[in-house]
Amino acid sequence: VVRHRRGGPLGAFVADMERRGLALSFGALFLVVVSLSMLVITSVRAQRLARLQMDFVTAVSHELRTPLTIIGSAADNIANGVVDSTPQLQEYGTVIGEQTTHLSGLVERVLLFAATRDGRPRDVTELLGPAEIIDAVLASTEGLIRAGQFTVERDVPPNLPPIIGERIAVSQCIENLITNAIKYSRDERRIGIRARVVDGGTDQRHVQISVSDSGIGIAADDLPHIF
Repeated sequence: VVRHRRGGPLGAFVADMERRGLALSFGALFLVVVSLSMLVITSVRAQRLARLQMDFVTAVSHELRTPLTIIGSAADNIANGVVDSTPQLQEYGTVIGEQTTHLSGLVERVLLFAATRDGRPRDVTELLGPAEIIDAVLASTEGLIRAGQFTVERDVPPNLPPIIGERIAVSQCIENLITNAIKYSRDERRIGIRARVVDGGTDQRHVQISVSDSGIGIAADDLPHIF
């Protein structure tokens, strides 16, 4: 009978060492699995962040096109002698100034995005007048509307309650709808813009702003995926 020098059968000592070795192996394997899992999660988050950044850059680039197009169109008309009176020059100057302000607002949105990523969100919401916002957007897109020979049917009551939102974001949303209506309309050159109060449930009311056109529309199968 072989016994270990510390006492007890040698087989029991070997079995104990095997159990310890097996436990250490499982522990090391667990650490490897955890490390790989953390690596995969980090990689997925990095890919998602990169995708969000690309989406943001694409959206901002798309939004930059409208004011740049309006400013370029106004500059071409002035340079080519299309504008030949002082009132027209004043009108074009006003449009260029408004679009320049709009571009500055887009830059502010980029800076806001950077501040939010750094964990420093800023509260930029305020009380907005729906009629004021709509009229400002119609003024900023007047050049495109006139160039496309569109007729705007405006149905906006003057006594609508104020809304809470970010001025630049709300204006840009409406402007995108109007520019898309111009871009994708067919022979009928008509754009309808309407604002009304709707019941939001739980004793809340909302102001609903809608833009309509007679363009190609969106396939019914794609509608559930828009929002």
